[in-house]
Amino acid sequence: MDRLLLVRHGETGAPRGIMLGGRTDVPLSEEGERMSRALGGLLRSLGAGSAVSSPMVRCTATARLAGLDFLVEEAFRELDLGLWDGLSKAEVQARWPMEFKLRGEDLAGVRPPGGESFQDLLGRVMGGIQALEGLGGTLALVAHRGVCWAVLCGLLGFPLGLYGAVEQDHCGVHVLVRRGGRFVLERSNLSPRWSGV
Repeated sequence: MDRLLLVRHGETGAPRGIMLGGRTDVPLSEEGERMSRALGGLLRSLGAGSAVSSPMVRCTATARLAGLDFLVEEAFRELDLGLWDGLSKAEVQARWPMEFKLRGEDLAGVRPPGGESFQDLLGRVMGGIQALEGLGGTLALVAHRGVCWAVLCGLLGFPLGLYGAVEQDHCGVHVLVRRGGRFVLERSNLSPRWSGV
């Protein structure tokens, strides 16, 4: 692949303040559906050829509404927060104060009980990226904020612990281009909202 479009899924109906993580399969909101339809024009303007999606419904719905023909790949499922999945940060901090504190100090290496660390996520996601290396042209990957961050870290060398340092809105697109044998971030957080497409 010469160009990789990292696409975050559309907005979901999940209530604000909940740590949904990865295994809670939440559908798109009406706004998320609207954003996903608008995303199709942006992805076409960026030359999206082949596409791959996380198996989570919020991603497959985004890809479908954007008009993409896509394959589903388990490697791109969102970070598994284990027993913390679906709980608010306040609930997690009350039930697991030490684990919550340790994870705050080492986001990359500490696993929530029964879940994955960002280091685990990076290994899984980069295995998926390596499996796609034989594809030519421009690939759209419709996934999650954590997955997109793992790809940026794996391909560009960003530290995992700086999660959130590069913003990515719902239906936001990071454009990575291969130059001189490595990927560079050409554009960040493009959105159908302000792209004029």
